[in-house]
Amino acid sequence: MYQIPKNPIEQGFLSTIYINRPSIAIIVDNLSSNQIAFEIINEIHLIEKNNTEYVLFSQDWNPPVLLPTVALYHISDIVLYRGNAIATSINSLYDCINHKKLRNILWYSYNPYEIELYQNQGNQIHQLISEKNIKVIARSKSHKRLLEKNNIPVYDISDFDLKKFSKLLI
Repeated sequence: MYQIPKNPIEQGFLSTIYINRPSIAIIVDNLSSNQIAFEIINEIHLIEKNNTEYVLFSQDWNPPVLLPTVALYHISDIVLYRGNAIATSINSLYDCINHKKLRNILWYSYNPYEIELYQNQGNQIHQLISEKNIKVIARSKSHKRLLEKNNIPVYDISDFDLKKFSKLLI
């Protein structure tokens, strides 16, 4: 009787396909005509092809501002994802926190008004990010000051730079 060898995927002919390689998911509210969508997709187009796999998750199905060259999924499919993540809003940060299989999470704080609105509703940002080991990225000096005012440790990366983000995640 034929027996399947041990670890057929890891050691068999499919091992090159299923190799465990670094992966970064970028979670956005939408990819339609807005500045952050353009910056993210443009950065993905410009980044050198390396061993890192990039995936986009969007919370809606509007057509993207640019055609991405990576996989694009609806946020409901994040339950199948294993790897690192970059959240671009408080909503996407909640999606990351609720997903238990993510390794590391970066929160790219893009909209300072979103932070103020969140806190005006009686919520505290530092409580939100302390639930997991979340690193916060400020896109400008003013964003950094706003977050530091709320006792949040912040990395200062002025543009959406996947190379710099990868160093923090992987």
